[in-house]
Amino acid sequence: ILFALELCSLLLWRPCTGSHCSGHTDCLSCVEDSTELGTCRWCPVDKACHDAGSVLNPCPATKNIVSPEQCGEPLARFQAALGLEALVLSAAAYSDQPQACMANQKLDYNVTFAAPPVKCDLVDSTCFAYVAVSHSKQRIVLSYRGTVGDTQLLMELLEGLTIPQVPFAGGKVQDYWHSAYVLLQPAVAAVQQAIASYPSYSVLVTGHSLGGALASMGSTYLASVAASTTVSLYSFGQPRVGDYPYAVAHDKLVQLARGASLRHCSPPAAVQ
Repeated sequence: ILFALELCSLLLWRPCTGSHCSGHTDCLSCVEDSTELGTCRWCPVDKACHDAGSVLNPCPATKNIVSPEQCGEPLARFQAALGLEALVLSAAAYSDQPQACMANQKLDYNVTFAAPPVKCDLVDSTCFAYVAVSHSKQRIVLSYRGTVGDTQLLMELLEGLTIPQVPFAGGKVQDYWHSAYVLLQPAVAAVQQAIASYPSYSVLVTGHSLGGALASMGSTYLASVAASTTVSLYSFGQPRVGDYPYAVAHDKLVQLARGASLRHCSPPAAVQ
């Protein structure tokens, strides 16, 4: 009985109360302490120290700071103005002439890459991406087109149910997303060229629906190969991309809108 009470106290009471680690008020002292359950966790969202497994910790596992080297890393925060800009940029991907769309919306971007749409499934549905640069904002944009029509949506569903996931970034992703991503790899290469030309610029990757899934993959890859560049993802109506190991790898690499995420907004209206 005594052992059972001690086990309950260890597994239930301490994670709920956070009584030990919560005494620390800075990141460094927090992560240098520990309990029977493991190293204390510093959450940059509420700027507080939590016991391992505490249900009071608002940070997901991938955002907890558990080592001194991580204490100086900045916290990515949602920016409403950038989110609205990303909404227009993702909508522009539905046009074969994204430059005209951005001009109509008075966005100061110049399209530097926009290859013709490519066929991305057996019924000849097409996928598309473009790259644009804003020198005034010092930003490089990669925007992916989303699902167009019920036929493409049906193909995505069928392939998702019948074809196994494939490896990507330490995890696995849906085969349809991966195939489309590979076909649109020249757009990612164009972003890398832009980064080489403008190393101080940040990168914004965006997309709606299918485009959101591709944007997730594109941002993960770019963040992994351009460590000195700030890579952010703003996606809209994004479906599940892959498994848990992929999600963990993505969240460790990419600055993502949190809390007020735009992922669940209505589809972007057509931009003429």
